[in-house]
Order: sequence, then C-alpha cells, then structure tokens
Amino acid sequence: MFAPRLIEVYIVWRKVDHHFHGWIIGTHSEETLNLVVSLNITYVIWDALKNAYAKDLQEHEFTLKQQVTYLHEVDNKTIGHILAPSRVYTLVF
Repeated sequence: MFAPRLIEVYIVWRKVDHHFHGWIIGTHSEETLNLVVSLNITYVIWDALKNAYAKDLQEHEFTLKQQVTYLHEVDNKTIGHILAPSRVYTLVF
C-alpha cells in the first residue's frame, strides 16, 4: 500500500518538474541554456542559475537602492532650492 502511493507521488512530482524544466529551458537565452542544458531536475537548474547570476543581481539591487536614496534626497529639497541658481542667472541676463 505504501509503495503504490509513493510511486503516484513521484510520478506527479516528475510531471510537474518536467513542466517547469521545459518552461525554464524555453524562456532563456542561449548563454543561459549552456549553463543548464545538461541538467535534468528543476531544482538543480534553478540552483545553477542562482549561482551564475546572484552576484550580478545583488550588485544591481545595491545600485538601485543607491539611486532611490539619491532621488529621495533630491525630493526632500524644495523646488526653490533646486531653481535658486537659475533665478540668479535669469536676473543677470
């Protein structure tokens, strides 16, 4: 009784894994495919992609956070502070 249930669960898992495997393979560039083409379990593919691209993503996230911080600082200034130098030039010309 235990073995048939285990086999059914495995078959369902394998079908779902195969579905996600196809989705991952079908939605990535040739460069990415070179990393994962020989892998046959979705978890292993996902782990390989994470290891290949996580550092780049962390650097990108850091850059975006810096940009948001800068924009927040600019937003906190009043429009007068930003335009004050141009008003001086306008009066001179």
